[in-house]
Amino acid sequence: MSQFSGAPLRRLYAQLQTTFGTVVATSNVWAPATAKLVPHNSINIERKIELIRAQYKTGTGSMLNGTGGRRSGTFQGEVPMMPSGAAGSAPNADPILANIFNGTATLVASTSATYNRVDGSSNPLTLAIFDESGSGNSQFMYGGIIETYTINLGGSGVVNLGFDGKCFWVLEPDYWASEDVTGKGGLTTSPTTTEPVSPALAGNQLGAFTASVTFGGTAVAEFVSAQIKGSTGRTIRADGVGLYGTGIVQGRAEVMLSSLKIGNSSSAVIATIKNAIASKAAMNIVVVQGAVAGYIVTHNLNQVQFDGAKLTENGSSLDLDFSDAPSAATALANTNEYVLALT
Repeated sequence: MSQFSGAPLRRLYAQLQTTFGTVVATSNVWAPATAKLVPHNSINIERKIELIRAQYKTGTGSMLNGTGGRRSGTFQGEVPMMPSGAAGSAPNADPILANIFNGTATLVASTSATYNRVDGSSNPLTLAIFDESGSGNSQFMYGGIIETYTINLGGSGVVNLGFDGKCFWVLEPDYWASEDVTGKGGLTTSPTTTEPVSPALAGNQLGAFTASVTFGGTAVAEFVSAQIKGSTGRTIRADGVGLYGTGIVQGRAEVMLSSLKIGNSSSAVIATIKNAIASKAAMNIVVVQGAVAGYIVTHNLNQVQFDGAKLTENGSSLDLDFSDAPSAATALANTNEYVLALT
């Protein structure tokens, strides 16, 4: 495998688009004014050109060369959940969160930025990576749709948001001259030459430990850790005319409370959950991380139902480990199985 130096010198920007296969542009040049600098732990983007193998018979046991087929891209990454530090303003990762929830944050001045999922096929994502080392390993992905994501709750370290998905196409400087018109996304100049000027970074990372946790209104005395696992239900349709994906489709979205661990001193909550496992009664779960205004993240998981649990010895303590527990909307007309608020 080839090795490239300078990985820490890659700078990531995120931007929402209005049109799936078209880059945000002015006079056919990428317009990065609305792109946000996003600190990242890891980011991997891959451009894919399908190889259609020659499966026909030729009278010998050998195969001939194939040909190129459909074009697409995939991406995966992890970014710290960094609040802006100012209540009522969106974080730097806003375009990524808006792509997950299919809607930008609802802002209340000096109070909150709230994300609530919306069904639909809008808000495709651009991710632009600029290689500050000068080695030319920049990438520009557009038409991105996040399909799955994870957020860690509790434990040590910081709060991180992991995500992966598919995209319309990926542009790279080495291939720009050979791109077709559709692949260039409406551009006439390579976007990897147009890095935003004076990028700004707001806020700071947030510790993963929790400030408070409630299950069905009852406080948890000894919350160990958990994870939110989500599927947006959105993907790219790639069965139409042409070499590229033809649009975004909305399927069933799912949000799970996963890998939940509670210490055995939280007896009241454990009893409540054990009864809920038997009855399948749903409960609302609220997890708060951070305690200083501008750095508070609240995860609201509504109508969570539990499947099973087991007692696990953990050194001198006894932990209760739960199976994945799905959340649900509060009513047929709602899409509020998971609501994220930054205050």
